[in-house]
Amino acid sequence: PMLYRWGHRLRLLYFYFRRPAVQGVRAIALTPDNQVVLVRHTYGSPAWMLPGGGLIAGLSAAESALQELREEIGMQ
Repeated sequence: PMLYRWGHRLRLLYFYFRRPAVQGVRAIALTPDNQVVLVRHTYGSPAWMLPGGGLIAGLSAAESALQELREEIGMQ
């Protein structure tokens, strides 16, 4: 059991220092009558938040934010 505890601690330390950096985007979108668009995800916090997600490889931050907005409001 002690060996497992040490192994687990070493694994946590490794991932703490070597975890990959994740970049994300958020979008502030307005409706035609100037209301802010908010979304509520089915996972994580039940709070309303700005639409967004991970930075998509090959796209700029603005393009990624627009893609995430389209996905989250159901507009493909």
